[in-house]
Amino acid sequence: MEYGSICTVISIIYIVYSLIHILYSYIKYEKLIFAIKVFIQAFSIMVFIIYISYSMTTLKAYIVNLRENQNVNHFKGILIDNDLANRINIVDEYLLEKEKEGKTVYILDSMSAIFTIPMDRYYKNYDMFNLGNFGGRGEDGIIEDLKNTDNLLVLIRKDSLPKNWQHPYKVTDYAIENFEKIDEIDIYDVYEK
Repeated sequence: MEYGSICTVISIIYIVYSLIHILYSYIKYEKLIFAIKVFIQAFSIMVFIIYISYSMTTLKAYIVNLRENQNVNHFKGILIDNDLANRINIVDEYLLEKEKEGKTVYILDSMSAIFTIPMDRYYKNYDMFNLGNFGGRGEDGIIEDLKNTDNLLVLIRKDSLPKNWQHPYKVTDYAIENFEKIDEIDIYDVYEK
């Protein structure tokens, strides 16, 4: 349940309690019990109808999304935002273009796998680009790998956008300081070694 709805639920409970208290003082006990039962049944039916309507709206959005995003490989049947589907297509097209030019391209971001999975690619240490996923050599091992890779392009999330809390800043700072920024693609700055 969302935090904002807690106030509403508490308010409804208080209102119901107040109504029962008022009714109890004016109506006989049997009539009060009957009124409470009718209220609870009506309220339950109303909540049920609201939830069914919400579920139908969500189901409709899911079906529409499935039809629109069928072109994202390996994401069939997964509800994804249209903006994300477009972002995947744009970045993947860029990555494939640069690979045809003979470049090795790494995305230094925790979202890397979202782009590499549809291309049927796997880049160890880069598809789960978070602290703790780099093995025994850690960030220094990744920096060493970047130093030893020729024809390298790295995509780094733009500074204006938030990064994952486990983002390895040591690696991206190294790339920013030692590589040349040559391009931008969607949410990424492109650096060349």
